[in-house]
Amino acid sequence: MRVRFNGKGFKAVRKQRHISQITLAEQTETTERYLRELENGRMDNPSAAMVYRFSVILQQPMEAFMIVEEDLEL
Repeated sequence: MRVRFNGKGFKAVRKQRHISQITLAEQTETTERYLRELENGRMDNPSAAMVYRFSVILQQPMEAFMIVEEDLEL
């Protein structure tokens, strides 16, 4: 099993909350570039502390931003 960050889901929640990348970057003390990388799937391994910050500001459980991939054995 592998757990990774769900950038598309994260972006959808951010937009539903009407929070810009600039605002979220300021509130989480990170950069807009970092958020873009996460949302576009070029990066999928933010720290647990960062995911926690996202969850608090976006009012979602941390699990809402994660995808669980099952290992397939052949």
